[in-house]
Amino acid sequence: MTRQSDIFIKNKSQEEIKILESKKILMSYGYKVIDPLEVNKSVTNIPELRKYFYARLWNKYPVRMQYYTQHPKEEMRVLREFVESREFNTNRNSAIQECVAIIDTLFDYEDNFRLEKPITDVMIFRIGWIISLAISIMNLNKERDNEVILNKIMEKFEDEYMEKEYTSVLKDKSKKLGKMLNEE
Repeated sequence: MTRQSDIFIKNKSQEEIKILESKKILMSYGYKVIDPLEVNKSVTNIPELRKYFYARLWNKYPVRMQYYTQHPKEEMRVLREFVESREFNTNRNSAIQECVAIIDTLFDYEDNFRLEKPITDVMIFRIGWIISLAISIMNLNKERDNEVILNKIMEKFEDEYMEKEYTSVLKDKSKKLGKMLNEE
């Protein structure tokens, strides 16, 4: 490990250091490494995911508080299948967090879905194209966020570069001016 990287891991636990080193190794082999999605850390299991869904529904549409299914076992099965469908290449907690993000996207961008019927319960997650569209919206938002970050980095780089170049040009001109004044 280089001396420069020691500065950044000074206050990290052994586990965090191992994770950082593992990421570096994977990236050196060309793998794309992304951090797990953490949307709402309080949602850690399927019953909490169900509560979260209804909290979002009732927050956006208070009149829909009447919609609370009389079949919670069926809803829990649908949510379990929903979480399991997100669980490939990840652990259960990350899958639940991804489901929370999909629920947020569903409610935040509901107009984009152009649903024929209003959202009333979790059975909406049986409809594959809704999940696919939500994930597409999430990916587009992530790309936009990355683009904004990249633009800020480029602006900073350009500002620093221009300042450096401008300073260099000014120094050259002041030296030439100084020589001209000394010659006279």
